[in-house]
Amino acid sequence: MTQILSPVGRLVQGNVFEGATTNMEGQLLTFKDGRPRQEFFIAVAFPKDNSEVDEMLSKINEEGKLGFPKLFPKGKDCINPNFSWKVQDGDSEIPNSRGNRNCDRAGFPGNHVLTFKSSYCPKVYKKGGEFELSHPDDIKRGYYVRVLFNVKANGSSQRPGMFLNQIAVELYGLGDEIRSEPAYGSAFTQEAANAPKGVKDIPERQNHFA
Repeated sequence: MTQILSPVGRLVQGNVFEGATTNMEGQLLTFKDGRPRQEFFIAVAFPKDNSEVDEMLSKINEEGKLGFPKLFPKGKDCINPNFSWKVQDGDSEIPNSRGNRNCDRAGFPGNHVLTFKSSYCPKVYKKGGEFELSHPDDIKRGYYVRVLFNVKANGSSQRPGMFLNQIAVELYGLGDEIRSEPAYGSAFTQEAANAPKGVKDIPERQNHFA
């Protein structure tokens, strides 16, 4: 296991302070002994043109080689195409299982996007680490952060990959907030087949629509 302090990145998904209690299927999350647990998830976007980011990815890669030496023959690239690095290409045009493309996600393009998970809420600090933060609005999606995290191989033969577990998060700076409101507007691109009589067109601009 290796501990890494990330370069500055942008929080693009998840919530630093709020943990989920169920999985994607709605099942209760538990520890191995059956006790209920929470899962804290965040995704942070790091610029591709940053040498510090390259160094961080190299450390993750080295930890993968140590955990799964058979998948990295002679120390070269991983031979398993499904190895779960927890690192996404923010420019990818390949749809995921839900039909979403990374290149269409706010804050993803031009970045490597790392996903962090932990069963415990991380310690959260203002820039410099002097003041601890605790209010849910202290860090919003779109703000800039640094993440102190542990990286280790997951030890699974069926689904080999890495664990990236956040320990602490530093609010480094503000940014434009990323809101996760559904894009329902596309549902109205086709005109109604039978509109009621008397419907008048909306002017190009009106004060209350400007």
